Amino acid sequence: MSSLFEMPELVMENIVQFSDFRSVLTLRQVCRDFRNFIDRLNDSKLPDSRFTKIAMIVNKDVRFIYEDPYCIWHEFVYSEADKVISFNGKPHLLKKKIL
Repeated sequence: MSSLFEMPELVMENIVQFSDFRSVLTLRQVCRDFRNFIDRLNDSKLPDSRFTKIAMIVNKDVRFIYEDPYCIWHEFVYSEADKVISFNGKPHLLKKKIL
């Protein structure tokens, strides 16, 4: 069985280079190999996020707020007390892993 990482690095670089910023963040979550490969890339091969404004607020919760090129605000919130992550108001409960 072949692995995705048996492809030449040039192919992998092109996959990342032609992806948008959000897709690259998603690719980093696929597996450890993807994350390490993307983290080692030269900045010129990564897509431009084109953020216009970024704010991070840390108090009881952690809030990461950014504005995209279309002037749309996005908000990522992590609440330790409620064990909830939300993105643009859509909550996702964190579940405990059972070993």
